[in-house]
Amino acid sequence: MKKAIMLGLASVGILAASSPAVLASEVQTTSDVIFRVNPNPDEVDVVKPGTPDDKITPEGGGHTKGNLRITHVPDIHFGIQDISSSSKEFHPAMQKYTEANTEKYMPHFVQIDDARGSMTATWSLSVTGSVFTPATASNPKLENTYITLDQQTVTNNVYDELSPTETAKRVTGFTDSAKINTDGKTSVEILKVKSGQNTNSTKTSNVFTTGYSKTTEYEASQKNDGITLHVPANDIKVDGETYTATLNWVLADSI
Repeated sequence: MKKAIMLGLASVGILAASSPAVLASEVQTTSDVIFRVNPNPDEVDVVKPGTPDDKITPEGGGHTKGNLRITHVPDIHFGIQDISSSSKEFHPAMQKYTEANTEKYMPHFVQIDDARGSMTATWSLSVTGSVFTPATASNPKLENTYITLDQQTVTNNVYDELSPTETAKRVTGFTDSAKINTDGKTSVEILKVKSGQNTNSTKTSNVFTTGYSKTTEYEASQKNDGITLHVPANDIKVDGETYTATLNWVLADSI
């Protein structure tokens, strides 16, 4: 008998718990925001290529300002090399940068920030160079020496994160190898938005190495074989002399 009573009480409890609930009233409100082109775009944030928003500080290089801007283009150091009577090719040391107060190294890269707010505007980045000139004016210039960009990995901090990625659909780098001409006039295109596409509100990079990955650890002793200095035999080199060339990076926009 006790067992039957307990089951009865349990049944009553279940029926009470399953009684229809009283619905609360509902009402909707709105929330909105308006974006505009920044009238004072002075902040220059460099994002590590291959990441959405990991900020880094590259050593050296240059940048521009504006709502379409170069956030980084690199200096390229080929170090001390032995004089030879034969034609030679050299690769530069990796680029140093700082992330979270830690010095690190990676291949050289360029990066463009597009904050124009346009879904139709495109852009292109090109570069030209000057002749490698000695610090001592009486010494001969390296009239025939030049740099080539031989490898690349194009990234975008937004479109890399989509599945499938859309970076290759929107932007492209150079074809094969890009020779940086030394006449100061003839430029070579390094990175651009494809026709009919845009990179609005994103950062696009071209890292000068094949198969670049944000997780790869590089050492200070490593060379970047994605960039080559070509020194022909007919350029006269002087012991202890420093030869410098200027690289002029031009970002052109199109509305």
